[in-house]
Amino acid sequence: QVIFQNSIDFDHNIFKNKMDLIFIDGGHTYSIVKNDTEKSFDMLKTNGIILWHDYVPGKRSAQDVVKYIHEISTEKKLYSIRGTSLVYYKNE
Repeated sequence: QVIFQNSIDFDHNIFKNKMDLIFIDGGHTYSIVKNDTEKSFDMLKTNGIILWHDYVPGKRSAQDVVKYIHEISTEKKLYSIRGTSLVYYKNE
């Protein structure tokens, strides 16, 4: 299912533990990346995957994405996909 909606207003509760794959490519401000990520962790099924787009260290427009991903990487196992601007997490 593809959901096109402002993620700040999105009520994710009906999707808790139901998503196999979540692709985050929305706003690049810290608060939006944090919001999208926290909701995604709630919605993810066991063995589900979250992909973040725009992980580009050194790129000014991606600095909040990079900052937030670095912060959560102290608690979650995240993997950068070489040659891309993608990072992923698998809920094991």
